Amino acid sequence: MTADRRRSPIFDQATMCAMNKFKLIQWCGLGALALMASSCGKEAPEVDENYEGFWKSVDTECRPWMLIEANGDGRYSAKFKGESCRHNDEHTGRALIRSGVLHIGSFREEITLPPTAIDSVDVPANWEYGPGPIWSTMKLELSGLTYYKIDI
Repeated sequence: MTADRRRSPIFDQATMCAMNKFKLIQWCGLGALALMASSCGKEAPEVDENYEGFWKSVDTECRPWMLIEANGDGRYSAKFKGESCRHNDEHTGRALIRSGVLHIGSFREEITLPPTAIDSVDVPANWEYGPGPIWSTMKLELSGLTYYKIDI
């Protein structure tokens, strides 16, 4: 083999190293895009329009509630009302659903029952919007805690 047809071992290593780096960067970029696309989730109203609205739970002393707007904005709140509750817990952000989990800001709870139509139920209204019963025809369960959709 002549000298001009031979390749230098250094050139081969440098070329291979550059090619491997390019492939690595290419695959990392594709992986990052795939991860971002899969982790974004869908806004709750896109998954089911019944998520939109004001939801109230009466299962605990905390009386947590959440508001999910049509544009996907969400707010979750639970006020300290007894020993079984965390201190004031407030979260705001996009209401997203990823892998069966509802996310509102840093609030995350597993959806154990999606919004479901029910026969009318009397929800006691001992909360900030005034006394008296409120009727609801939709319920939702997050990590076993029942929320009722309230029209306000």
